[in-house]
Amino acid sequence: MFAALNSGDRLVRLNAFRNTVHVVHRDHLALVLRVTGPRLEKVAWTQPAVRELPRPQVEALVDALVASVQDEPLRMRDIKKAAPQLGDLARVALILAFSRGAVVRATASHARSNSTAYAPLDRWVGGFRPSDLSAEQALDELVRRYVGVFGPVTVDDVAWWVPCSKTEARRALGDLPRVELDGRTHFLAQGDLATATGLRPPAELEVRFLPYEDHFAKAYVHRSWFLDDELKPVLFPRLAKHAWPPECVPPPPTHKGVNQSGEIRPSIWVDGRIVGRWEMERQGRALRVIHAVLGEQPRAVAERIEAERLRLETFVNHRLVPISGRLR
Repeated sequence: MFAALNSGDRLVRLNAFRNTVHVVHRDHLALVLRVTGPRLEKVAWTQPAVRELPRPQVEALVDALVASVQDEPLRMRDIKKAAPQLGDLARVALILAFSRGAVVRATASHARSNSTAYAPLDRWVGGFRPSDLSAEQALDELVRRYVGVFGPVTVDDVAWWVPCSKTEARRALGDLPRVELDGRTHFLAQGDLATATGLRPPAELEVRFLPYEDHFAKAYVHRSWFLDDELKPVLFPRLAKHAWPPECVPPPPTHKGVNQSGEIRPSIWVDGRIVGRWEMERQGRALRVIHAVLGEQPRAVAERIEAERLRLETFVNHRLVPISGRLR
């Protein structure tokens, strides 16, 4: 379970099962660790590298890894230098340390960063306190929070997002209100049903540019209601070169394979559906918003997309308060 403190000191990035990246508010971190930690540890102990080793030997390696990062965040190559006894078992020891909330992914500018450094969770995330709930209680609370933010959601969504079994997901969802959408049963938070039934389509065209790793686009396993299949390789590119800058060449929508890390690029939404991607390109001291839209769009849509692109470009160049020296 990889975790990284985001620049705003409020978000934590978790990379746990199925190599899927989840961005989590730090106030939910203790619950997430309580639910997923034991599951991740169980997976770690099944790895061939440690399956036949005496448990005390593996535990000593985990302790050595945690001790190596106490003074400052270290990259894996530096951890191996500080604790040479780790050898080829360093990765499994890291996973075990993640599962116990002992170590977090401390510095990583993006999901595929190869310069990630690791640090003790309790020192890197200020004020962190482990949850004292049972695993079942923590799962119930985490699922309720998930539904409250992202509902309506399906059992499949919950089981994929946590992750847990579908039986556990159904139990955690309990007696929450449910509705039938697109042939699937969806669950909502108490009180949201009346709000949802009162919603009406917006009077004007809605165009939004959502950022890199936006949580909404990653909250569901079933995405056909907002993302066409041909756009999946564009939003979840398999190769680093398809992230555009510095090449600034969008990936062809027909290229093979989808990145398995779960990383999602910045997206363009029109009336609740993704129609393309955008990125930022540096030109001297200025930043330029570049974009690509899949397929032909009506003139009114194209004009609104361009207006939103210009608005965003103006914001990042003239109104955004820099949060690090990298932005200027």
